[in-house]
Amino acid sequence: MHRFFLRETTRDLHHDLDALISRLDLADAGDYAAFLRIHAAALLPLEAALEASGIEGSFPTWPRHRRSHALIADLRACDIEEGTGAALPAICGTGQQMGVLYVLEGSRLGGRLLERRARVQGARNAFLTHGAGQPLWQDFLRHLESLPDDLAMRRSLANGASMAFEQYMTATAEILAMMQRGGIEPVGPVENANRIVAANRS
Repeated sequence: MHRFFLRETTRDLHHDLDALISRLDLADAGDYAAFLRIHAAALLPLEAALEASGIEGSFPTWPRHRRSHALIADLRACDIEEGTGAALPAICGTGQQMGVLYVLEGSRLGGRLLERRARVQGARNAFLTHGAGQPLWQDFLRHLESLPDDLAMRRSLANGASMAFEQYMTATAEILAMMQRGGIEPVGPVENANRIVAANRS
């Protein structure tokens, strides 16, 4: 099944990203702002690239999954500039699209737990609660598992997922570095974040 293939293929990337993100305490206003900035630098360009690739033609329920509008609303409510993320290569074909979506939809699942922490400080959390109560993960899996199960498709899925994780890793390292340069006590070693990003690029 594609779901389990992607889980195994991205296991190390997922672990490294979680290790960095978990250093943010969303009950703290500064860390919550950093969390939103990370997603602004990663999710916004990823969703824009998906739309440029014609995602709605291959995944008709895409409008229900899109979260950019919720994230932008939270950024504005917290008086945070949207910023820009690293440039992305074009997303080509259904396999890469679904690989990217695997990462984005997985982050939605993790957001359900994080929302409880953000709620403590009364933070604006339209992004973290987007799609609550809807079977969006199941909807995505149905589409994912309907794809052909061959080597070419698996390579394409893996490329898309790696692209998305790389975008998140780069965004996380940059935001942590920005916190350090701004004189804010970092939530984790910036050098470690940069080391992981460099390792994943090699």
